[in-house]
Amino acid sequence: MHNVIPRSKPSSRPTGAAIAFALQSHSARGRGIVATMSNQLGDAAIACEQDIVEGITMDSYPGSPGQVIMNFINKSLVHAFEGGGPGQVTLMAQPNDADRVGISFSDNGAGIPPEILAKLFDPFFTTKLGQGESGLGLSVCYNLVKSILDGNISVVSELQRGTTLMIDLPLVAAKRNQS
Repeated sequence: MHNVIPRSKPSSRPTGAAIAFALQSHSARGRGIVATMSNQLGDAAIACEQDIVEGITMDSYPGSPGQVIMNFINKSLVHAFEGGGPGQVTLMAQPNDADRVGISFSDNGAGIPPEILAKLFDPFFTTKLGQGESGLGLSVCYNLVKSILDGNISVVSELQRGTTLMIDLPLVAAKRNQS
């Protein structure tokens, strides 16, 4: 497993206030993150499975995990399933212990070569320069997870088998000065 540290200094300002929210409804197919991306997934013939343990409530910044998961989905569409599916992505969440939650996002796509894994969270790193990608998506994810959500992020990948991005978050985010 690789745990990559970006070269940029992350911001420590959250976007919005910390609020309590149920993780399952926040990411639910009908009204959450996956619903937002369902057209893109369907158009690319990518199925989305979810396995989110009921009752996980976070007191955190709901926009940040939402943005991270949307970026994960987008990266799968652009890189793992270049040219479309069929394929599958899976979003899972379960308590890691009494005060933390583990969220994993996996695909059964192309996988990531080891030499790219080492740079995956670096700002402005992209294999699609000039093709609409800026190289900021996963760097932003890293910074949100580490700086705003006080969590950890890691990735494992195997060529032609797929990639899994894992985040470990506290159920209660540290309160930040929002001035």
